[in-house]
Amino acid sequence: MPSRIQGCTIADWQIGAMESIEHSTSPKPAIGQDEREAPESAVHHEGGARGVMGETIEQAGRLSHGAKVKRGQLSAVQQGRYGTGPAPYGYRRGGDGEKPLVVDDREAEVVRIIFREYLNTRSTGKVVSYLHSKGIFTRKGNKWSRQAIAIILSNRTYRGRVSYGDVETQGIHDPIIDPALFYKANALRERRRRGKDSGDRFE
Repeated sequence: MPSRIQGCTIADWQIGAMESIEHSTSPKPAIGQDEREAPESAVHHEGGARGVMGETIEQAGRLSHGAKVKRGQLSAVQQGRYGTGPAPYGYRRGGDGEKPLVVDDREAEVVRIIFREYLNTRSTGKVVSYLHSKGIFTRKGNKWSRQAIAIILSNRTYRGRVSYGDVETQGIHDPIIDPALFYKANALRERRRRGKDSGDRFE
């Protein structure tokens, strides 16, 4: 079936082009030349249209994949399951027959230390210093940062919740931090952000 460009077929376009040539003062095509041959610009036009269409289809495919990922994440959270990506510090990904997140005993104890020391010192910087003084480093063996400590303190996964966007539900994994302790630590962080206490510039 002939390809179409802007509502007409290539054949129609060629016929109109040849009629225009016959009425112009331009030299006639040489004997033996196929007068039905489309001008080179038409070939480029058709190729360009195909290229744009290919890019559009590819973009639509990427958007479709992204939408599927979002639906999958939302569905997981609605079922109380932690979404995709690495497990938060303190957990590992569960295998067959296990919960989506399984508590890693060694890392979980570090998470408890972080909450405890933050409530004692009211400073993420002092928590970092305490961990390093005890030879405790991140999962990858790197030094802790104040930002990393703040991320752990605000992660609701540790109190047994899962979330995606504005949706939050009770997770089916085991919590590491008691909800009351979690709220206490974050209430302190909120007060410090509002300038009601002195200490970390980060918070």
